[in-house]
Amino acid sequence: MKKIASVTPIRCRVVNSYKKLSGFSFLALFVVSACTSLPGGSGGQAALRHYLLTPSVAEGSHVDAIPAPGYALELLQVALPPYLNRSQIVTRLGPNELHISEAHQWGDTLAENITRTTAINLSRLLGHDRVFPQSPRLLLPANLRLATEINRFEQDADGHVVLDLVWRLFVVGEAVPALERRASWTSEPVAATDYALVVAAMSRLLGDFSASVAQEVTKLRRP
Repeated sequence: MKKIASVTPIRCRVVNSYKKLSGFSFLALFVVSACTSLPGGSGGQAALRHYLLTPSVAEGSHVDAIPAPGYALELLQVALPPYLNRSQIVTRLGPNELHISEAHQWGDTLAENITRTTAINLSRLLGHDRVFPQSPRLLLPANLRLATEINRFEQDADGHVVLDLVWRLFVVGEAVPALERRASWTSEPVAATDYALVVAAMSRLLGDFSASVAQEVTKLRRP
């Protein structure tokens, strides 16, 4: 059995305490001090919290005109700017300054969470389940495809959550989109310190985006 080296105890005399510290003891005190400043330690850091976007469209909230039967809508995974494509939740402190929170993070890949949430919203708005996120295991061949490019999706310095994007609707097999729209939505002000409210506002804006897409899909596929 390997022996553990012993350390000579330090006498409790304050005047000469620094002289009595051995190199090992000083290193040990340094390591303990450093560890207390790490997140999750005893240094007073906030606990890590995770969030998810959720569908904001209620069941039965379909648009007035139902699309023609026999179609399926596939949602390509949304494209995000690099500053949003991370696990931390991003907010703005000013026009040119971002805050990237280490204590408040996404519980899923943000692009996948947005795509999945939008697909559920659209399936409820269109009144059926022929709306799917992109997947190699897609059983029903899609004949419509939605591509979304997000430019902004975060809370601004005034407390408003902003969603700014370009979306394109393709008929499968055609290179030119049947529809292309640039759109932006803004929420009511939300307290910047309450990330749960910020994420809830983001979910509502995705519902607004989904409603806009659903209206155009019904026009496109109307007999």
